[in-house]
Amino acid sequence: GGSNGTGWAQSAGDYGQLALATLAGIAEVTGSLEAATTYRTLLADKPPFTTPADFNRNPTFAIEAPGSVPTSQPSAADDQSPLILPGVESAERAPRPEPVGDTLRLSLSEDAWLGHAHYSVMLDGQALVTNGVVSASRAAGGRELVGLNPSLSAGPHSLVVSFTNDAWGGTAAADRNLFVEAVAVNGVDLGMQAALLVNGDATFNFSITPGAAPAIEPAMDTLHIGLSADSSQGDPHFLIFIDGRQIGGERSTSASHADGQIEFLELKLAHQPGPHELQVRLIEEGWGSVAQSDRSLYVNSLWLNETNLHAQATLITSGDAIFAF
Repeated sequence: GGSNGTGWAQSAGDYGQLALATLAGIAEVTGSLEAATTYRTLLADKPPFTTPADFNRNPTFAIEAPGSVPTSQPSAADDQSPLILPGVESAERAPRPEPVGDTLRLSLSEDAWLGHAHYSVMLDGQALVTNGVVSASRAAGGRELVGLNPSLSAGPHSLVVSFTNDAWGGTAAADRNLFVEAVAVNGVDLGMQAALLVNGDATFNFSITPGAAPAIEPAMDTLHIGLSADSSQGDPHFLIFIDGRQIGGERSTSASHADGQIEFLELKLAHQPGPHELQVRLIEEGWGSVAQSDRSLYVNSLWLNETNLHAQATLITSGDAIFAF
Protein backbone atom coordinates (compact mmCIF):
# COMPACT_ATOMS: atom_id res chain seq x y z
CA GLY A 1 0.00 0.00 0.00
CA GLY A 2 0.94 3.68 0.08
CA SER A 3 2.35 3.26 3.59
CA ASN A 4 5.35 1.50 2.06
CA GLY A 5 6.44 4.61 0.20
CA THR A 6 8.66 3.74 -2.76
CA GLY A 7 10.06 0.51 -1.38
CA TRP A 8 9.75 -2.21 1.21
CA ALA A 9 11.67 -0.45 4.00
CA GLN A 10 8.56 0.22 6.09
CA SER A 11 6.88 -3.14 5.50
CA ALA A 12 6.63 -5.17 8.68
CA GLY A 13 3.63 -7.32 7.83
CA ASP A 14 2.60 -10.06 5.47
CA TYR A 15 2.04 -7.84 2.44
CA GLY A 16 4.59 -9.64 0.30
CA GLN A 17 3.31 -13.11 1.18
CA LEU A 18 -0.30 -12.07 0.60
CA ALA A 19 0.53 -10.53 -2.76
CA LEU A 20 2.45 -13.59 -3.95
CA ALA A 21 -0.28 -15.97 -2.76
CA THR A 22 -3.00 -13.91 -4.47
CA LEU A 23 -1.13 -13.64 -7.78
CA ALA A 24 -0.21 -17.32 -7.78
CA GLY A 25 -3.84 -18.27 -7.11
CA ILE A 26 -5.14 -16.07 -9.93
CA ALA A 27 -2.61 -17.48 -12.37
CA GLU A 28 -3.38 -21.06 -11.33
CA VAL A 29 -7.17 -20.76 -11.54
CA THR A 30 -7.57 -18.45 -14.55
CA GLY A 31 -4.35 -19.10 -16.45
CA SER A 32 -3.70 -15.33 -16.48
CA LEU A 33 -0.33 -14.50 -18.07
CA GLU A 34 -0.48 -11.02 -16.52
CA ALA A 35 -0.81 -12.50 -13.03
CA ALA A 36 2.11 -14.90 -13.63
CA THR A 37 4.30 -12.08 -14.97
CA THR A 38 3.44 -9.80 -12.03
CA TYR A 39 4.17 -12.68 -9.62
CA ARG A 40 7.68 -13.12 -11.00
CA THR A 41 8.29 -9.37 -11.08
CA LEU A 42 7.28 -9.11 -7.43
CA LEU A 43 9.40 -12.11 -6.51
CA ALA A 44 12.46 -10.54 -8.18
CA ASP A 45 11.93 -7.44 -5.99
CA LYS A 46 12.62 -9.64 -2.92
CA PRO A 47 9.89 -8.31 -0.60
CA PRO A 48 10.46 -8.92 3.14
CA PHE A 49 9.37 -12.20 4.77
CA THR A 50 9.27 -14.20 1.55
CA THR A 51 12.40 -16.29 1.93
CA PRO A 52 12.17 -20.11 2.23
CA ALA A 53 12.96 -19.77 5.93
CA ASP A 54 10.01 -17.39 6.40
CA PHE A 55 7.59 -19.82 4.76
CA ASN A 56 9.05 -22.75 6.65
CA ARG A 57 8.55 -20.91 9.91
CA ASN A 58 4.98 -19.79 9.13
CA PRO A 59 3.32 -21.45 6.11
CA THR A 60 -0.02 -19.63 6.56
CA PHE A 61 0.19 -17.98 3.15
CA ALA A 62 1.70 -20.92 1.30
CA ILE A 63 -0.86 -22.02 -1.27
CA GLU A 64 -0.28 -25.73 -0.81
CA ALA A 65 0.33 -27.66 2.41
CA PRO A 66 4.00 -27.33 3.39
CA GLY A 67 6.23 -30.14 2.29
CA SER A 68 10.00 -30.20 1.84
CA VAL A 69 11.25 -26.64 1.77
CA PRO A 70 13.57 -25.83 -1.14
CA THR A 71 16.91 -24.35 -0.26
CA SER A 72 16.53 -21.43 -2.64
CA GLN A 73 13.78 -19.34 -4.09
CA PRO A 74 12.48 -20.09 -7.58
CA SER A 75 14.26 -18.14 -10.25
CA ALA A 76 12.36 -14.96 -11.07
CA ALA A 77 14.09 -14.78 -14.45
CA ASP A 78 13.08 -18.26 -15.53
CA ASP A 79 9.71 -17.63 -17.17
CA GLN A 80 9.37 -21.33 -18.00
CA SER A 81 9.58 -22.48 -14.40
CA PRO A 82 6.41 -23.73 -12.75
CA LEU A 83 4.53 -21.07 -10.85
CA ILE A 84 4.80 -22.04 -7.16
CA LEU A 85 5.01 -20.13 -3.95
CA PRO A 86 8.50 -19.88 -2.38
CA GLY A 87 8.99 -22.37 0.40
CA VAL A 88 6.81 -25.11 -1.07
CA GLU A 89 8.10 -27.82 -3.38
CA SER A 90 6.42 -28.23 -6.73
CA ALA A 91 4.34 -31.39 -6.38
CA GLU A 92 3.10 -33.22 -9.44
CA ARG A 93 -0.49 -32.13 -9.91
CA ALA A 94 -3.16 -34.74 -10.40
CA PRO A 95 -5.05 -34.25 -13.67
CA ARG A 96 -8.47 -32.70 -13.36
CA PRO A 97 -11.10 -35.43 -13.33
CA GLU A 98 -13.19 -35.79 -16.46
CA PRO A 99 -16.91 -35.16 -15.97
CA VAL A 100 -18.78 -38.33 -15.09
CA GLY A 101 -21.83 -39.17 -17.20
CA ASP A 102 -23.26 -37.94 -20.46
CA THR A 103 -23.17 -34.36 -21.69
CA LEU A 104 -26.38 -32.34 -21.75
CA ARG A 105 -26.10 -28.78 -23.01
CA LEU A 106 -28.80 -26.11 -22.91
CA SER A 107 -28.59 -22.76 -24.71
CA LEU A 108 -30.77 -20.17 -22.95
CA SER A 109 -31.62 -16.49 -23.34
CA GLU A 110 -34.07 -14.04 -21.81
CA ASP A 111 -36.07 -10.87 -22.06
CA ALA A 112 -35.19 -9.13 -18.81
CA TRP A 113 -37.50 -6.70 -17.01
CA LEU A 114 -37.16 -5.75 -13.35
CA GLY A 115 -34.77 -8.67 -12.94
CA HIS A 116 -33.52 -11.71 -14.80
CA ALA A 117 -35.42 -14.86 -15.76
CA HIS A 118 -35.22 -17.77 -13.30
CA TYR A 119 -35.55 -21.40 -14.30
CA SER A 120 -35.24 -24.99 -13.13
CA VAL A 121 -34.31 -28.16 -15.01
CA MET A 122 -35.53 -31.70 -14.40
CA LEU A 123 -34.57 -34.91 -16.18
CA ASP A 124 -36.84 -37.92 -15.81
CA GLY A 125 -38.32 -36.36 -12.68
CA GLN A 126 -34.96 -35.65 -11.02
CA ALA A 127 -33.86 -32.05 -10.38
CA LEU A 128 -30.67 -31.00 -12.18
CA VAL A 129 -31.00 -27.22 -11.64
CA THR A 130 -33.24 -25.79 -8.92
CA ASN A 131 -32.86 -22.00 -9.20
CA GLY A 132 -30.94 -21.04 -12.30
CA VAL A 133 -30.69 -17.44 -13.48
CA VAL A 134 -30.26 -16.36 -17.11
CA SER A 135 -28.61 -13.03 -17.93
CA ALA A 136 -28.04 -13.42 -21.70
CA SER A 137 -30.16 -10.91 -23.62
CA ARG A 138 -32.04 -12.44 -26.55
CA ALA A 139 -32.50 -9.01 -28.14
CA ALA A 140 -28.72 -8.56 -28.13
CA GLY A 141 -28.11 -12.04 -29.56
CA GLY A 142 -26.78 -13.41 -26.27
CA ARG A 143 -26.80 -17.09 -25.39
CA GLU A 144 -26.06 -18.66 -22.01
CA LEU A 145 -24.76 -22.24 -22.11
CA VAL A 146 -25.68 -24.58 -19.27
CA GLY A 147 -23.55 -27.73 -19.11
CA LEU A 148 -24.84 -30.78 -17.22
CA ASN A 149 -23.51 -34.31 -16.90
CA PRO A 150 -26.33 -36.71 -16.06
CA SER A 151 -26.01 -40.45 -16.45
CA LEU A 152 -28.32 -41.41 -19.30
CA SER A 153 -29.41 -45.01 -19.59
CA ALA A 154 -30.58 -46.49 -22.87
CA GLY A 155 -34.20 -45.70 -23.66
CA PRO A 156 -36.52 -42.68 -23.60
CA HIS A 157 -35.89 -39.60 -21.48
CA SER A 158 -37.86 -36.47 -20.67
CA LEU A 159 -36.16 -33.11 -20.08
CA VAL A 160 -38.25 -30.32 -18.55
CA VAL A 161 -37.17 -26.66 -18.40
CA SER A 162 -39.45 -24.56 -16.17
CA PHE A 163 -39.83 -20.77 -16.16
CA THR A 164 -40.52 -19.69 -12.57
CA ASN A 165 -40.68 -15.87 -12.27
CA ASP A 166 -42.65 -14.38 -15.15
CA ALA A 167 -43.33 -10.62 -15.03
CA TRP A 168 -45.40 -8.37 -17.30
CA GLY A 169 -45.74 -4.60 -17.25
CA GLY A 170 -48.33 -4.25 -19.97
CA THR A 171 -46.05 -3.71 -22.99
CA ALA A 172 -43.58 -5.75 -25.01
CA ALA A 173 -40.75 -3.66 -23.58
CA ALA A 174 -41.86 -4.45 -20.03
CA ASP A 175 -41.88 -8.22 -20.19
CA ARG A 176 -39.74 -10.96 -18.66
CA ASN A 177 -39.46 -14.15 -20.75
CA LEU A 178 -37.28 -17.26 -21.00
CA PHE A 179 -36.13 -18.90 -24.24
CA VAL A 180 -34.62 -22.33 -24.77
CA GLU A 181 -32.58 -21.77 -27.93
CA ALA A 182 -31.08 -25.25 -28.29
CA VAL A 183 -30.71 -28.62 -26.58
CA ALA A 184 -27.80 -30.99 -27.27
CA VAL A 185 -27.11 -34.48 -25.91
CA ASN A 186 -23.62 -35.98 -26.26
CA GLY A 187 -22.75 -33.41 -28.91
CA VAL A 188 -25.89 -33.95 -30.99
CA ASP A 189 -28.17 -30.94 -31.45
CA LEU A 190 -31.73 -32.18 -30.95
CA GLY A 191 -33.15 -29.32 -33.02
CA MET A 192 -35.49 -28.31 -30.19
CA GLN A 193 -36.49 -24.83 -29.06
CA ALA A 194 -39.12 -23.25 -26.83
CA ALA A 195 -40.35 -19.79 -25.86
CA LEU A 196 -41.66 -19.53 -22.30
CA LEU A 197 -43.68 -16.32 -22.15
CA VAL A 198 -45.50 -17.21 -18.93
CA ASN A 199 -44.60 -19.42 -15.99
CA GLY A 200 -44.68 -23.02 -17.12
CA ASP A 201 -42.75 -25.94 -18.58
CA ALA A 202 -41.10 -26.78 -21.88
CA THR A 203 -40.69 -30.55 -22.31
CA PHE A 204 -38.14 -32.15 -24.62
CA ASN A 205 -38.31 -35.90 -25.25
CA PHE A 206 -35.43 -37.94 -26.66
CA SER A 207 -34.11 -41.49 -26.58
CA ILE A 208 -30.67 -42.98 -26.02
CA THR A 209 -29.66 -46.04 -28.05
CA PRO A 210 -26.66 -48.04 -26.77
CA GLY A 211 -23.59 -47.24 -28.85
CA ALA A 212 -25.44 -44.69 -30.97
CA ALA A 213 -26.33 -41.02 -30.98
CA PRO A 214 -29.57 -40.12 -29.23
CA ALA A 215 -32.66 -40.79 -31.31
CA ILE A 216 -34.55 -37.54 -31.63
CA GLU A 217 -38.25 -37.40 -31.05
CA PRO A 218 -39.50 -34.35 -32.94
CA ALA A 219 -40.54 -31.38 -30.84
CA MET A 220 -44.27 -30.78 -31.04
CA ASP A 221 -46.40 -27.64 -30.99
CA THR A 222 -50.01 -27.65 -29.83
CA LEU A 223 -52.56 -25.48 -31.63
CA HIS A 224 -55.93 -24.96 -29.89
CA ILE A 225 -58.73 -23.54 -32.05
CA GLY A 226 -61.88 -22.38 -30.21
CA LEU A 227 -64.95 -22.83 -32.46
CA SER A 228 -68.69 -22.25 -32.28
CA ALA A 229 -71.59 -22.29 -34.71
CA ASP A 230 -74.98 -21.09 -35.79
CA SER A 231 -76.53 -24.45 -36.68
CA SER A 232 -79.68 -23.82 -38.65
CA GLN A 233 -80.76 -27.05 -40.38
CA GLY A 234 -77.48 -28.75 -39.51
CA ASP A 235 -74.01 -27.98 -38.21
CA PRO A 236 -71.47 -26.10 -40.34
CA HIS A 237 -68.72 -28.24 -41.89
CA PHE A 238 -65.15 -27.04 -42.35
CA LEU A 239 -61.58 -28.02 -43.28
CA ILE A 240 -58.25 -27.12 -41.63
CA PHE A 241 -55.04 -26.33 -43.54
CA ILE A 242 -51.55 -25.58 -42.19
CA ASP A 243 -49.19 -23.95 -44.70
CA GLY A 244 -51.47 -25.10 -47.51
CA ARG A 245 -51.58 -28.75 -46.40
CA GLN A 246 -54.90 -30.17 -45.28
CA ILE A 247 -54.91 -31.52 -41.72
CA GLY A 248 -57.36 -34.38 -41.31
CA GLY A 249 -60.70 -34.66 -43.05
CA GLU A 250 -63.97 -32.79 -43.01
CA ARG A 251 -65.01 -31.56 -39.56
CA SER A 252 -68.07 -30.01 -37.96
CA THR A 253 -68.99 -28.27 -34.71
CA SER A 254 -72.26 -28.08 -32.82
CA ALA A 255 -71.19 -25.64 -30.05
CA SER A 256 -73.87 -22.93 -29.99
CA HIS A 257 -72.50 -19.46 -30.53
CA ALA A 258 -75.77 -17.93 -29.30
CA ASP A 259 -75.47 -19.83 -26.00
CA GLY A 260 -71.80 -18.90 -25.49
CA GLN A 261 -70.52 -22.43 -26.07
CA ILE A 262 -67.03 -23.08 -27.47
CA GLU A 263 -65.63 -26.34 -28.81
CA PHE A 264 -61.85 -26.63 -28.78
CA LEU A 265 -60.05 -28.40 -31.60
CA GLU A 266 -56.52 -29.53 -30.63
CA LEU A 267 -53.90 -30.06 -33.31
CA LYS A 268 -50.44 -31.57 -32.62
CA LEU A 269 -47.89 -30.27 -35.11
CA ALA A 270 -44.19 -31.02 -35.55
CA HIS A 271 -42.30 -27.92 -34.48
CA GLN A 272 -40.77 -25.99 -37.37
CA PRO A 273 -39.26 -22.56 -36.66
CA GLY A 274 -40.42 -19.70 -38.84
CA PRO A 275 -43.71 -18.16 -40.02
CA HIS A 276 -46.76 -20.36 -40.64
CA GLU A 277 -50.33 -19.96 -41.86
CA LEU A 278 -53.57 -21.53 -40.61
CA GLN A 279 -56.65 -21.68 -42.86
CA VAL A 280 -60.12 -22.50 -41.56
CA ARG A 281 -62.38 -23.15 -44.57
CA LEU A 282 -66.18 -23.17 -44.22
CA ILE A 283 -67.51 -25.54 -46.86
CA GLU A 284 -71.16 -25.83 -45.93
CA GLU A 285 -73.04 -22.72 -44.93
CA GLY A 286 -76.76 -22.07 -45.02
CA TRP A 287 -79.02 -19.05 -45.06
CA GLY A 288 -82.76 -18.98 -44.45
CA SER A 289 -83.27 -15.23 -44.99
CA VAL A 290 -83.32 -14.44 -41.24
CA ALA A 291 -80.59 -14.59 -38.59
CA GLN A 292 -82.32 -17.39 -36.73
CA SER A 293 -82.10 -19.62 -39.80
CA ASP A 294 -78.43 -19.06 -40.61
CA ARG A 295 -75.62 -21.61 -40.57
CA SER A 296 -72.26 -19.94 -39.77
CA LEU A 297 -68.87 -20.78 -38.25
CA TYR A 298 -67.00 -18.72 -35.64
CA VAL A 299 -63.32 -18.91 -34.75
CA ASN A 300 -63.42 -17.54 -31.20
CA SER A 301 -59.82 -18.04 -30.10
CA LEU A 302 -56.47 -19.37 -31.23
CA TRP A 303 -53.69 -20.56 -28.90
CA LEU A 304 -50.21 -21.79 -29.87
CA ASN A 305 -48.82 -23.81 -26.98
CA GLU A 306 -49.33 -21.40 -24.03
CA THR A 307 -49.55 -18.23 -26.13
CA ASN A 308 -52.86 -16.54 -26.94
CA LEU A 309 -52.63 -15.32 -30.54
CA HIS A 310 -55.68 -13.06 -30.03
CA ALA A 311 -57.20 -14.17 -33.34
CA GLN A 312 -60.90 -14.35 -34.22
CA ALA A 313 -63.03 -14.64 -37.35
CA THR A 314 -66.63 -15.08 -38.46
CA LEU A 315 -67.45 -17.15 -41.54
CA ILE A 316 -71.02 -16.55 -42.64
CA THR A 317 -70.45 -17.71 -46.22
CA SER A 318 -68.26 -20.43 -47.71
CA GLY A 319 -64.64 -19.34 -47.71
CA ASP A 320 -61.44 -19.10 -45.70
CA ALA A 321 -60.30 -17.40 -42.51
CA ILE A 322 -56.51 -17.09 -42.58
CA PHE A 323 -54.30 -16.65 -39.51
CA ALA A 324 -50.52 -16.06 -39.55
CA PHE A 325 -48.32 -17.22 -36.63
